[in-house]
Amino acid sequence: MSLSSSQPPGGNSIWRHVYAGTSLAMTILLFTFAGIWLDRHWSYKPLGTISGAFLGIGAGLYNFIKEFTNESDNSSKRS
Repeated sequence: MSLSSSQPPGGNSIWRHVYAGTSLAMTILLFTFAGIWLDRHWSYKPLGTISGAFLGIGAGLYNFIKEFTNESDNSSKRS
């Protein structure tokens, strides 16, 4: 069995969900680490980390929701 399945791009494969969840987690971590860096570099202590975490959550959830709302839009257009 090859890695490319017969499903069309944007299908309901498990790997699409794994990618979306991993992307969400990595976005949150990236922004949190950026906030930690700001705390250390400019001595903002808790504000950088907290702000980075919330911005990461917001950006990650935006991409996560956008990914799956595009799926429902595409499925309704196919019908």
